[in-house]
Amino acid sequence: MDTIAVDAVDDLRRQVFQSVYASAEQRRRRGIATALLVAKHVLRGVLFSWPLYLLLVAAFFLPGWQAALLLALVVPAIGVSFWILGKGVREDYRAQIAGKLHEKGYLRRVL
Repeated sequence: MDTIAVDAVDDLRRQVFQSVYASAEQRRRRGIATALLVAKHVLRGVLFSWPLYLLLVAAFFLPGWQAALLLALVVPAIGVSFWILGKGVREDYRAQIAGKLHEKGYLRRVL
């Protein structure tokens, strides 16, 4: 098979993939899988970082400077926690969802 024929077959495959990938069903499946990934990572984050959120609530019951000191420590830590959460969701999205066609039963693979 010559190079032109191979390129034509590759272009056809790419176009067929793109048309199926852009379909409403695939977009819906990617949206559901993304929501599931976010929920999974948020649940893990809450289970891992619950002491930070407890300290945040405690800061509202402390007087003046103690609350400010606690907030100065807790707020950046929660920011780092959210950054790690976002990074994990993006990495999982790239690895499991983006650029793939999802068939029936794809949610089990995402979990």
